[in-house]
Amino acid sequence: MLTRFDDRTAVRFGDERLTYADIDDHTARLANVFQTMGLREGRRVAILMCNRPEFLLTEIATARAGAVAIPMNSRLDEEHSKRIIRDVDADALFVGSQFFDVAQELQQEHFRLKYIIGVSDDRELPVGFQEYDELLNNGTLEPPTPSIEPDSVAAVFYTSGTTGPQKGVMHTHESLVLNAIAHIHELDIRRHERVLLSTPLGHSPNFITRAALSQGATVVLQPGFDAKRTLSAIAEYEMTWTFLVPTMVSRLLNDDALGETDVSSIQTIVYGGSPMSPALVERGIETFGQVFIQIYGLMEAPDVVTTLHKHKHQPREGAVVNTVGYPTQYADVRIDDSDGRWTDDVGEVCVRSTFGMKGYYDRTTEDPDWIRTGDLGRFDEKGRLVILDRIQDAISVGDETVFSTRVENVIQRHPSVQQVAVIGVPAGHEQGAGHTRDQTLHHRVHADQAVKAVIATADGGQLALEGLREFCADQLAAHELPNSIDFVSALPETPYGKVDKRSLRQPYW
Repeated sequence: MLTRFDDRTAVRFGDERLTYADIDDHTARLANVFQTMGLREGRRVAILMCNRPEFLLTEIATARAGAVAIPMNSRLDEEHSKRIIRDVDADALFVGSQFFDVAQELQQEHFRLKYIIGVSDDRELPVGFQEYDELLNNGTLEPPTPSIEPDSVAAVFYTSGTTGPQKGVMHTHESLVLNAIAHIHELDIRRHERVLLSTPLGHSPNFITRAALSQGATVVLQPGFDAKRTLSAIAEYEMTWTFLVPTMVSRLLNDDALGETDVSSIQTIVYGGSPMSPALVERGIETFGQVFIQIYGLMEAPDVVTTLHKHKHQPREGAVVNTVGYPTQYADVRIDDSDGRWTDDVGEVCVRSTFGMKGYYDRTTEDPDWIRTGDLGRFDEKGRLVILDRIQDAISVGDETVFSTRVENVIQRHPSVQQVAVIGVPAGHEQGAGHTRDQTLHHRVHADQAVKAVIATADGGQLALEGLREFCADQLAAHELPNSIDFVSALPETPYGKVDKRSLRQPYW
């Protein structure tokens, strides 16, 4: 399948170039070595490295050997990375040089970890590690023929953990193939696309890459996001397609190199993780054109549960205010208010999909068909899904519920505001009482709260609270107006590129 594109460039990484024939060759060799190492059906191969070709090669080889890949987010901190490898009980770990220290600690405390294979980048390998290139050179070209079925588990992806402990999500060979088809169809991934990816391959780009390679695309990998490097790559390689989270779009639009960079080749910018404010969409369309597609999904049903397509991005008509678009033909969406906490057709968003997960790793799934997302939403009059908030981000003010995203969209339009996050804090209190996490959740649900805006201004200055309230007064009800402001140089982010509201709330609870 890979060789039908022969010498076409499949992956670029810096000065490195791999053709489709190279990928076929390398992954066949690796898969054969996996078989001799006992990494066969059901065995678990964890991958912890920044974006680079070896990440993709290892994952493809794992599938060809019939083993189970554990693609990990390279932005996770050390404790989360170690917890995943312990949780999934990995048999082997493929690791980049940036994570050798983590791997050495695991080597000492995780006795089931039989193999650690390092991508050294000319760094000396620790004792007990095997060299990736040496492993590759020892393999034979004839690929193995493992006994696997369409519903065999191909990979375990871990959730972001924004609503609780991270969970391992099992996807089968069949669900990943169906997911790639959905990505191609819904996200305008055309034959021979030039795709730029800078967010971690352990998350959404993993599914995008499968789809892109199925189309004979060229995937340009960057080790992480940097606005100037992204703009440079767009111009140098005439990139046609990229995936970003809204904070990255904002950084591109605010970078001083943008005015000197030719970005006319870009035809599709897919974004997700959170909606973009109408103000940001307006600026993006002015700069790049009508190129934006919004996606909504979760690791249990990756990325394309709903989409808001290019021609639907009309910010002046209010079409993107918390709207994540229409359910795709690959997914069903329903609103569940069985607990009676919400009103006006609002409830938790639940989804099911042709490419939905098989279940959680080593856990019981209550309803394997309908997946609870943790998002509050409703359908608008046009049948679009409107995400109102994360359940834990909704703010209780007296008898009213304030949706943080609604307040953020209004504040974001202030000319001095570069970034904003809105959180609930205890009414009348500026400092927290040091509750445990369980106590904190209980108090947040039941306590009266006040609305706080956390703002990064464009010039690093500050805004007067009363002036901000006056700016918002025409668009927000009195109970939605912010009661206080914190100023920061930049909003904290999770390893998945979302604003980390948990850390913003922590000092107050």
